[in-house]
Amino acid sequence: MAVSMSVARVGWGRGLSAWSRVAGVGSVGYVSRCGLSGEIASGGLGRSWEDKEHAQEAVYFQKEERELLKKMAKKMGATPEQKAADAKQIKEICEKHGVPVSSAFVDDLIHFKYAH
Repeated sequence: MAVSMSVARVGWGRGLSAWSRVAGVGSVGYVSRCGLSGEIASGGLGRSWEDKEHAQEAVYFQKEERELLKKMAKKMGATPEQKAADAKQIKEICEKHGVPVSSAFVDDLIHFKYAH
């Protein structure tokens, strides 16, 4: 009875706010009853946003570092084992397509791969 009377007393335009005051919704009492007051006061809701930003930053920089390492490895050149494996793959591909292969041709392709 008291709830309907207070809503009726303030009128239709402010009825919802009056109802929220009576019920405690949106008030400090509601926040403390739900256990959110400590989290809001300590900045807990803002911390989850910061955690998300830090995670996105970490992913971005990991990607950038991976690309830089690839470029650096390419500039450093290949080990003899890598060059031998590349030469074998080049010969297999050329034979598959019926292209005549010479060692000078393979050397030029390997040089091109690691020089650019």
